[in-house]
Amino acid sequence: IHVTVALKLRNPDQLHAYNAKPHQPMSKAQLAANHLPTQAQAQAVANFLKNAGFNNVRISANRMLVNADGTTAIAARAFNTSLAQVRTHDGRVTFANTSDIKIPASLRDSVQAVLGLQGVHKANYFAQPAQAAAGGIGGHDPVEFASIYGASGLKTADSVDVAVWGWGSMEQTLTDLDTFTDVHALPRVSTHVVCTDYDGYGSGTISTTDPSCKSFDEGSIEWDLDSQDIIGVTGGVKSLTFYAAYGGYNGSVTTALNSIVAPPDSIPLASVINASFGECERFQDSGQGGDGSAQADDALFQIAQAQGQTFSVSTGDHGADECGDGKLNSASYPASSPYVISVAGTTLNAANGAYSRETEWIGSGGSPSSFESAPAWQASLTYGTYKGMRGPDLAFDANPNTGAIYYNYGQLVQVGGTSLSAPIFAGAWARLIANGAVDAMTPAGEQLYAMPASYFHDITAGNNHGYIAKRGWDWASGRGSLNLGSIPLPRIYVESYDDGTDLGKWIASVNQPRVIETSGGNPGKFLEQDNVATQVPTWGTASTRFQPGYNDQFKSDSIFTSDWTDMGVTDFSVDLNLVKPGDWATDRGITLQLMQMDDTGFNVTYVATYTYPLGARPPKGWKTYTFPVNADSQTVPAHWVFTHGDGTPASGAEWSQFLKRVDSTSVGYYKPGFAYPGPQNWNLGIDNITLKTMPPKG
Repeated sequence: IHVTVALKLRNPDQLHAYNAKPHQPMSKAQLAANHLPTQAQAQAVANFLKNAGFNNVRISANRMLVNADGTTAIAARAFNTSLAQVRTHDGRVTFANTSDIKIPASLRDSVQAVLGLQGVHKANYFAQPAQAAAGGIGGHDPVEFASIYGASGLKTADSVDVAVWGWGSMEQTLTDLDTFTDVHALPRVSTHVVCTDYDGYGSGTISTTDPSCKSFDEGSIEWDLDSQDIIGVTGGVKSLTFYAAYGGYNGSVTTALNSIVAPPDSIPLASVINASFGECERFQDSGQGGDGSAQADDALFQIAQAQGQTFSVSTGDHGADECGDGKLNSASYPASSPYVISVAGTTLNAANGAYSRETEWIGSGGSPSSFESAPAWQASLTYGTYKGMRGPDLAFDANPNTGAIYYNYGQLVQVGGTSLSAPIFAGAWARLIANGAVDAMTPAGEQLYAMPASYFHDITAGNNHGYIAKRGWDWASGRGSLNLGSIPLPRIYVESYDDGTDLGKWIASVNQPRVIETSGGNPGKFLEQDNVATQVPTWGTASTRFQPGYNDQFKSDSIFTSDWTDMGVTDFSVDLNLVKPGDWATDRGITLQLMQMDDTGFNVTYVATYTYPLGARPPKGWKTYTFPVNADSQTVPAHWVFTHGDGTPASGAEWSQFLKRVDSTSVGYYKPGFAYPGPQNWNLGIDNITLKTMPPKG
């Protein structure tokens, strides 16, 4: 018996709140300090397993999992259960616990689940071969999906790291992917294979050098479908990593997920991950007699969200009743997790790369979850008996008869299922990230539900043997499929100091000579100002309306001092470097300040500040700081302090009016309202000052 003990997150409510809004990527240090299990908690689990007689006890690098080997007798005694050898419906001989697992009282506060004590239930991929097509419909080359769903005018996703989550050998999939790209004259993809449980089920060992994973082909028909459709939709990615578990066993799938959120050295952290598999959620929910792998995976998905990772997951191919128990709250996990994007399936009618219409595919998974609540952005749209429960988010082509025509073992095959719809969305989301149309650091679900109906193909016909597709969101198809061509692309203005422009005439808060360094920025040239003697080292730009007196010579209208509401500013970001810091203080932060003046130019009407804490030590080297602005917000956005010039609070109704005329923009190493040590000399570097704008809809 190989067991995987999954530990609980610390401060989960705080992490949930962090993920519910736009955020900087949470660092490994922040996660470890505030949310990952402590070393003492993980060691206590390891000591318990050793004392119980388990051997080869291993704690994962992020302390979320503890793996161990033992006999059935040791496992039964350790967790006060009984185990029986059983033969499964698919002919496998395995073990299953015949009574509930009992976690020792001393570990209950830190242990989420014990996986590996049953091998009966396991995930299955959802690839479905085509049958005889009828009615004039047919399959599609993966590259056609880009034009069908409106991505033809977008640049490729060659700046985005993507991953495929599966199991077994990936050797044939890599070969077939090369065949696909060569035939389509696309650049060959930079690939990685991460084999988890490399030395067998429950081994916990990882290999990044052997794409065979010491295994056999357990699903290249699926992993080929995933990878070739992702590349077909994106036109190319920065990298594509295959995470290979040992079979679809829950414990090994969780181990692979842990590697996705905490990848081995030299493996990039994927921004978008595809999972075209699942199983009846009741077998994974600890509250319904399952093994608790759903709760263990949900914790890992929350870590992923904090890091800016988006999972695209198939809803399954058994209609509204994925569990086969006749109930209408019978969903597939991990699609039912509120921390992923749940993708159902359609029958696509398209020809020559042109979209015509879609209807709900009769086999598409899609139903309320039996235990997962809908995230905030979906909850208000749910209806009926299971209002408030988790349902699908989107739907793309899945009918095998309108499915993908791609390479498997060098031969063209036609396959569908929601195994196709999920990688179509994964590719679409990666492409939107690459084009700046969406924010990788804001939960994808929050953004999708904030989009207007005009960005979607609403699925209004068909059913999945339980739920009918109807106007707007529904239990069968979610919001429908994306029409990527209708989503506006941002305009991005960057002062990089590499092209001879000076968009804002940024200066330090005291009149020191400005020096454009020819190299050493992030990357390339940057503005450096030396010997800045100030307690609050600040850079700023000013418009002709701002008349402070000491920097009149730098007055200049620019994109940084203008009508931010009309421009639809969404973010301000900047690269900063303390080449030489002066006196530091533990309460320092990095603050963006915006001001509006009255008509004289001397009196402040409004002040808005946004601060990121920096801690007890000055940051080393170049760091990027991004401030969400939300110029079209009808309320004061979270974490902004917005006041009148006299310090009294300003209202949400005044926010958009304020941003119609930003007269002064500055950014510096300080926290507003705090006193700092006396003046000291600082050397300051600033580069890649950026405004990201999304013109208002309509």
